[in-house]
Amino acid sequence: MHEVSIAESILDLIERQLGAPQALAEVELCIGPLSGVSAESLEFCFATVAKERGFGVPGLSIQRTQVVIHCDSCLETYSVDDLMSFCPHCNSWKRTIQSGDELQLVSASLIEVSHV
Repeated sequence: MHEVSIAESILDLIERQLGAPQALAEVELCIGPLSGVSAESLEFCFATVAKERGFGVPGLSIQRTQVVIHCDSCLETYSVDDLMSFCPHCNSWKRTIQSGDELQLVSASLIEVSHV
């Protein structure tokens, strides 16, 4: 399960920004179907890895994106579920993948500590 190392890499990015682990309320990610990342596996291990690293037990919000294709023949842009399909506008196979392979850290929010 390489999602454990992905969780660690995400937390490494957050730690670099914060300077040290701090309690997180939520981490928001954007994951495309072509990224090779199982969102379900990442959800399963993320809280455990975060807790072990000193980030508390943050919620994990995952935005799933679609595969967006630009047809190089007719210049139309369209979404697909199946990469083994032709352009729905002109039946061309010439295309450029515009999105769907992303794995992005969108945001991380800290738990607010009240100073009493």
